[in-house]
Amino acid sequence: MTRISFKTCKKSQEDARKIMMWRNDPVTLAVSYHHTPKVWENFWREYCDEYLMPVSKVPQPVFAEVDGTPCGFLKFAPFKDPLDRNLSCVEISINIAPSFRKQGLGHRVLYEVQDYLKQQGVQSVYAEVRKNNDPSKRTFRRAGFRYLGDANKTVHDTGEECCISKYLVDLNIEKAICIDLDGTLADSLSCMEEAYYSFLQLYGEEGDIEEFNQLNGPPLLNVVRILQQRYDLPGSVVELHKKYEEIIDCFYDKAAIMPGADQFLIRAHQEGWGIIIVTSNSEERTRSWLKVRKLWPLVNALVCGEDVEEGKPSKEPYLKAAEKIGCKLYNIIAIEDSKAGVCSATSAGIRTLMIGQDGNNYEEEQAWPVKDWFEATYFLFSFQGLMIFKLARELNIHLRGDGSVDAALKHEIDRLWKVAQQEEGNIFFNGPVCRLVNYGYRNLTLELSTYKVFLALRRNMMLQTKLDWFSLAVSGLLLCRDGLVAGKRSNQVADEAGYWELVPSGACDDNVFEEDKSYKSGLEKQVLTELLEEVGLDRKQVRVSDPCYLIINTEQRLIDVVFKIETNLSFSEISQYFQKVKEEYSDITVLRESGLSAENITLTKTSTLIKQLYCDGYI
Repeated sequence: MTRISFKTCKKSQEDARKIMMWRNDPVTLAVSYHHTPKVWENFWREYCDEYLMPVSKVPQPVFAEVDGTPCGFLKFAPFKDPLDRNLSCVEISINIAPSFRKQGLGHRVLYEVQDYLKQQGVQSVYAEVRKNNDPSKRTFRRAGFRYLGDANKTVHDTGEECCISKYLVDLNIEKAICIDLDGTLADSLSCMEEAYYSFLQLYGEEGDIEEFNQLNGPPLLNVVRILQQRYDLPGSVVELHKKYEEIIDCFYDKAAIMPGADQFLIRAHQEGWGIIIVTSNSEERTRSWLKVRKLWPLVNALVCGEDVEEGKPSKEPYLKAAEKIGCKLYNIIAIEDSKAGVCSATSAGIRTLMIGQDGNNYEEEQAWPVKDWFEATYFLFSFQGLMIFKLARELNIHLRGDGSVDAALKHEIDRLWKVAQQEEGNIFFNGPVCRLVNYGYRNLTLELSTYKVFLALRRNMMLQTKLDWFSLAVSGLLLCRDGLVAGKRSNQVADEAGYWELVPSGACDDNVFEEDKSYKSGLEKQVLTELLEEVGLDRKQVRVSDPCYLIINTEQRLIDVVFKIETNLSFSEISQYFQKVKEEYSDITVLRESGLSAENITLTKTSTLIKQLYCDGYI
């Protein structure tokens, strides 16, 4: 495959003439805003004064080169992010040299230049093309740009009216965190409570804390409608809403940052997470508070009360947030403090943390409880890109029908399967595999697929952007009299040979639901099957507790349900059983005996879990 590189244009007549020649090509003129060919004397001045004029945070124009030969020209201009986000944005223009057209280079150049622009500090790239220019529209879509819609445009120097299609791509936001404002990021509930009581007192009414808590979450306009009907307040909803907003403004400046929240935002920003505030509050008040608290530079986008027709608990605010940030739903995490907010986020398909909760008394099924921002920071950033959660004691697992894959993806999956079979000598068996499609603190929803799909995802990570897929696996914490047992993966296994992991461990298949739909006969049976095959211990020799942890690996699209398995056997006795089944692992060890620690276990998932186990006192 040809190699594409980029070279900054020089202030030379040679570069300028080349660009003008490509610019004056009839095909280019036909789709440009300006249809008249450029004249050299005027263009040389335009090239020096406009094309090469330094603009802060805007890269200079470049030639795209194929194996060192110029094949196209790209120019960049400063542009306000079209989604009104706090991002460094440029508008891009591209012209492929006539002799290089119809070779499939356009989308490749646009795709490769994204890395180049990212290195220059650009965060989003905007493009517009004439609506009838279908080839260019296809090129931008193939390069990963998303369609923003059509608009009418007036060309500033000719006055021509034309219809354009708008496109956008984000360069460094592949994962995002959506954060509620009031009561979550801002310690504002006391302020909002004061405003609530003051508003009702204006009309001779008294509220109560139970009502205030019930009204926490929805947009203020909805709250006003409810209060007007409940207390028969005089005046229109519009007038009452305006008065309530004025009262809130009087109290809101008192709102501090929740303890630990500012450090969480700094850490998230450093690790490449996009930050979106999703709130029922007004945009003006939200933006003002973030600026006063010096948090605005860390925030990429806002979704406020006036941005949606239906507020929380509707899923609309979070779907709007996902659209604004341009991330897949499975790469977004929401942090909320109210039931309405949790319902809004989880109904949109977004994994959610409910802050300010004690897991021992937590009843919300679809979100995970965290006590505070310090615990949220620990969950999201302490484990090398993994997240680890304690599970509810009563975990519900549901199975739905087989998942389908479209024809184009199936062709690529089949191709990768054939390659793997040729490379490994047909050692793979295309058996059923459980795919996790939805998960929460108390609920897991599974779907049956095949190992072929799982293998393809491991070999081609780009497929993960097209398949919303999490493979489900089980792991055990095998605790013997001498400590926690770990196994070294043998050279006979397909993946991660030579790596240490906790035992047993394996992917889930259709046997998970062979008897009934409870995890007792499903996941527990799976982990016991793995234990027998990998270590040689059977059910009678161990005690299995309920699932205790869930490990989420968004990069490998893998989720592990972890069981605690206890035995009265010594490590020496376990080793004797292991010698009879020695296949999955080439060796086993016990952590306390050998001193093997999280730092020198090379399988990230395992070291992650060990760190958590140390914290929780298992080892």
